[in-house]
Amino acid sequence: MSVPVPRTCTEILLENSDQRREPLCGPLDTFQSVPAYVLLGDPGSGKSTAFCVEAEALGEDAVLMSTREFLRSYANRGGDWQGKTIFIDGLDEMRAGSGEPRAVLDRLWMALDTLGRPRFRISCREADWLGSNDRTALASVSPDFQVTALRLNPLRACVTMPKRRAGSSWGERRVLVTLGA
Repeated sequence: MSVPVPRTCTEILLENSDQRREPLCGPLDTFQSVPAYVLLGDPGSGKSTAFCVEAEALGEDAVLMSTREFLRSYANRGGDWQGKTIFIDGLDEMRAGSGEPRAVLDRLWMALDTLGRPRFRISCREADWLGSNDRTALASVSPDFQVTALRLNPLRACVTMPKRRAGSSWGERRVLVTLGA
């Protein structure tokens, strides 16, 4: 039996922003009300799994598919997706096979614009994300003309380890460990 682990993420603030605040950090589901976000992370960090969990939590109000599948099917399925949040997984995988990384984003932009600027989530490897250029392009097809960028935090586990208490017996202490580093 597998049980999904709630994931956390950290907001990536705009580089040249006037925002004088700390980036938000917390469980991914706290960003559920954001109309559009991009989830960035390293290969194998759990972006796709996090999307599955988030889409499942929205039930019938979510559509989850790969970037390739989305770009192939949006024209025929747009009406079915009205009012739903669209989870578009693996932008980086389409870019890897393309000679021009911006061309894939242009196709994605056109699809989202054709669908009437729906709520969306996009996953991408951080190394393949073109930062403010990608963010600016996607903001123009977001429901509120903004795109939040989130970095998926590494998995952490809480481990109980023995600890010698001052003066007497062994006790326990909880230690936070980063997995897979």
